[in-house]
Amino acid sequence: TMKDSKVTKDGLKDVKIGAQSGTSGEDWVKENVGDANYTPYTAITEALLALRTGKVEALVYDAPVAEAHIAGEYSDMAVLETIATGEQYGIAVNKENTALKEAINGALAEMKADGTLEKLVAEYLA
Repeated sequence: TMKDSKVTKDGLKDVKIGAQSGTSGEDWVKENVGDANYTPYTAITEALLALRTGKVEALVYDAPVAEAHIAGEYSDMAVLETIATGEQYGIAVNKENTALKEAINGALAEMKADGTLEKLVAEYLA
């Protein structure tokens, strides 16, 4: 939403809302808000422009991407709430780059062992 917006998560059904087509954000909107006030966008930049110009009052898209946008040129916007989508991510590494694979797996193992991974999951993915 825009920083000065009065929109709440419970009020999303009553406002124009957008998301990028073919994403989990679109799935969430269709399942939780419905199609009545929903506008799909082909690119997130198109959706951001729609929000900034008032064509929609809220967007649903990946929180890390939204936070990066807000930290940059979209500082006039704010994250209303983070929603759980059940998405899972993977890390792709060139098969021949075993050193990188081992470094990533080692870092993940350390994070799992010291509880960091569990804290991150609870904070950002739960």
